Amino acid sequence: MTNGLKRETIRHDWIEALRSGEYPQGNMYLNSRGSYCCLGVLCEVVIEHGVPLTKDDGDFACRYGGCIYMPPPSVMHVAGVDNVSADGETNLTAMNDKGVRFAVIADRLESGAFWMENS
Repeated sequence: MTNGLKRETIRHDWIEALRSGEYPQGNMYLNSRGSYCCLGVLCEVVIEHGVPLTKDDGDFACRYGGCIYMPPPSVMHVAGVDNVSADGETNLTAMNDKGVRFAVIADRLESGAFWMENS
């Protein structure tokens, strides 16, 4: 189990990173040529917090823990986040790939819609 304080810090920093304008938004891949999915931004934040996660830049897409489309389960666990909202109505990858802006995704995250409290 991840320390709750660290989890809250990662969540906060992820939301702030999404709002920062530092990460150009992309789709389909966690990180393709410097354009990020919202979950790719999470991977970057997790690495910044010293969580062990390999990052391999490829010719087209970056691999985090060997993954290019979805973060490894360990990343989702450390942040206590689920791709599907608690109400089952939306998911982060679909929102991102449909062009929902990072600021709107950050608002949804801040509302707690995607947090797994018992993970």
